[in-house]
Amino acid sequence: MQTTQLEIVILAAGLGERFQKCGGLGHKALAPVWDSRGTLHLLLERLASCIANKKILLTIVSGRFEREIWVAFPSVRIVHNPDYASCTLPQSLSLACANSSASSVLVLFADTLYTQQTLEILVETSSRHAIESEILDKASALVAVSPLNSLCCKNSKKETRVEIGAGGEILNFNDPDSDWQMAHAVVWPNSFFPYLFELAGLRGAHSQWQILQSIAGKILRPAARAIYLPAFASFDIDDCDDLLTLQHQHRIRTSHIEYFAKSVSKERTLNAQRDSLSGAIYQKRCESIGAAQHEFEMMQHLYSHRSDLLASPIGLSDGCLQLDYVGGIRLYDLLRCLIGHPREETIRAILLDRCIDRLRDMQSLLISKLECSAYLPYPFESKVIKLLITIADLIGLPFTKEVQRELAKMRHSWEESCVIPFRDATPKNIIIGIEKLSPLLGTKERTAQLTEVLKQDDAFWQDVPIIDIDFTSTRELTTPEDDVISLMAHGITYRSEHHRFTSQPLLDIFDPSPHRLDLTWFVRYLRFGGRKLLYKLLNPKGFAVRFKHDEPCFYFEQLPKCLSKNFISLYPFTFELLHQIRDCAERYRGYVPDQTAQDRFFQSLGLNEAKALQFYWQESPLEFN
Repeated sequence: MQTTQLEIVILAAGLGERFQKCGGLGHKALAPVWDSRGTLHLLLERLASCIANKKILLTIVSGRFEREIWVAFPSVRIVHNPDYASCTLPQSLSLACANSSASSVLVLFADTLYTQQTLEILVETSSRHAIESEILDKASALVAVSPLNSLCCKNSKKETRVEIGAGGEILNFNDPDSDWQMAHAVVWPNSFFPYLFELAGLRGAHSQWQILQSIAGKILRPAARAIYLPAFASFDIDDCDDLLTLQHQHRIRTSHIEYFAKSVSKERTLNAQRDSLSGAIYQKRCESIGAAQHEFEMMQHLYSHRSDLLASPIGLSDGCLQLDYVGGIRLYDLLRCLIGHPREETIRAILLDRCIDRLRDMQSLLISKLECSAYLPYPFESKVIKLLITIADLIGLPFTKEVQRELAKMRHSWEESCVIPFRDATPKNIIIGIEKLSPLLGTKERTAQLTEVLKQDDAFWQDVPIIDIDFTSTRELTTPEDDVISLMAHGITYRSEHHRFTSQPLLDIFDPSPHRLDLTWFVRYLRFGGRKLLYKLLNPKGFAVRFKHDEPCFYFEQLPKCLSKNFISLYPFTFELLHQIRDCAERYRGYVPDQTAQDRFFQSLGLNEAKALQFYWQESPLEFN
């Protein structure tokens, strides 16, 4: 009996003639995509997290560019095909399978960009298939399929469309009317290896599907079942135009950088002094003297009524807001540290329930301040519309007149719904006042302290101080639901059951409004996800620090699930654009830039990257001191 295991074979023996003819140099799978790494580099890195601690072999089949691949990946098993110039793809695959003792072989392509989610699905499904292949006499191959999609299907006539039966069996590999296409991955059971060896050299057998079609004729049953993948599962590179489609760097214009600097980046004043700590006084640098004055007055108002809600405002000095220093850990980071802990759900529930009660009181106090100041609605034009225009530009999507009209209608509705100062109550703006968990202590000491703190009983978490910080955003008005979504539906706090908090306004003076609630989800999640995505595209090295633990794809993926079908139907063109943005964003999920990545934001400022990164922080603006 064979040892139950999976082998992953990556085919890289092609000549790449179309890529060479259009001016491409070397192996197209080694051509840089977003930094020095090509699709093969990205594939191996993404696979590494999927196969860790699993009994899975990994093999690359090389051809013309054997040396380049060996130099790039010296630790990976490489099987060279000496007849690469005349061999077909099935023949290269036969070479890899000839000496394989695996129960199943997952075949991938070096010149294809697979999303992280796709590889996780493929590895998990293929691992189960390897076990089944040991047990079942009538094992089938598995063929990855995805819906036809304009982003992945570059030429619908070229893609192999498949007919799928009710049970997932593939009935026909060449069905021009099907809405499903092959998605660059096939799992072969070892029982099919003899057929592969026999059929691979036949005239006209250039593709895996042709071999599988022939096997079906021999065994008198469907030879393959479908693995269903999302529309954005994979993207293969045939020529230079395909490579440019994946890249966004060549689309970056000055207007994109200017918008990012003005309306997105939190580090827009990189040449200014940073926040500082002088004794027990925290000095916060504000965007302007007016912004500092407003925040100080708002904090004074809140503090005079509820001193337990926030740090004590001391005064103003040269555009700086002076506050009592509050030691502790951000709610966001504490919840991050809690993931997987036995007490995670209990501590989460206690803290978030307390935060909701505090937010209710804070909203009441913010409302009472309305008559004393002039406010404008949270700027839909600059925060949402221009954000979407910039993202669409960068990833090569059209921003149509239909989308413009829908967003203009949405903007009018939004401005009418903004009735309360925006607290911006995300878990990153809330401190849990446990001074021994301050990031100023250092990682090692803090980790030891955290272990002890998490042993505390419920009474401790019911009484631990909670302090809100950063009231800059209170200059603008928003909806009654916005701050609840910011708190309870952030990436780190989101639970589907938390929707009960958002369906009813915290204050009784506001009536529930399903349309206003949908509109708020739309604005807040686009801002959460869109901001982070722009960092990834324009300021990738800054993203790697500031949003080290954040993933923009979460918000684009969840947004349609949070909205009513009626709301989505009102804005069909806008949501078609959002679906396309989501699909493109998935390509970048988990991407961390290497040292060669071009950071166009840093370049535009003419700053040394090492110096600029001193202004970036993940937890505290003081952690670099």
